[in-house]
Amino acid sequence: MNSKPYSMNEKEKFEEELKLHMNEGFQKDPPSSNFTHLVMQKIENAPVKPTIKQKPLVGIGGWLVFGGFAVLMLIPLLSNAESSFHIELPKIKFDHLWSHYSLIPVTFLAVAIFIFADTLYRKKQRKWN
Repeated sequence: MNSKPYSMNEKEKFEEELKLHMNEGFQKDPPSSNFTHLVMQKIENAPVKPTIKQKPLVGIGGWLVFGGFAVLMLIPLLSNAESSFHIELPKIKFDHLWSHYSLIPVTFLAVAIFIFADTLYRKKQRKWN
């Protein structure tokens, strides 16, 4: 084997020779006159697979549960009435809500993100169907 690299001219000559030898005896038959018609008939007669409907990530029941928890979290915060459970709730200053009680805003943010993601997911599903 020759380790000498080919020059550009020699390489092109070699590739042309290779193509010539590869294409020897290879005949290209033109397509029949009704080729397009035959292909279109096969496409029209092909069975159509039914589309699979996907369920949303969070269903109506899930959103009702999330909403119920949100309402249950808001009731003690917004009501001034005595609780029948006799649980002493701390008095919340709403201006300090974000700094002292970070669990509540994070929970609402998470629910809002779920609602947004589910809305986007449902819109994409409608476009695909």
